[in-house]
Amino acid sequence: MLVGDQWAHVPGQLRKQVYRPGEQHHLPMGVAKQYRCPDACWALEYARGNIASMLPFGIADSIFSTTDVVTLAHTVWISLANMARMLWLHGKV
Repeated sequence: MLVGDQWAHVPGQLRKQVYRPGEQHHLPMGVAKQYRCPDACWALEYARGNIASMLPFGIADSIFSTTDVVTLAHTVWISLANMARMLWLHGKV
């Protein structure tokens, strides 16, 4: 967390976990948590693994929830361009 608080809990848990600026909220593999930022907050996220496998979730949200096709188009374009660039840089294409 950079600014503000983040409240988190495992489904079924009655007590919230509070993460404040400077603290790290680590989500182990296979664990699901819900979180809420009660006021304005900024958090830095770090993802590892197959990032492309997360794209369908983000695209589905853009299509069915926010219906923001302009942002969706930018996201798809930037993602595909960067994936192609990384594949080319590593000699995979």
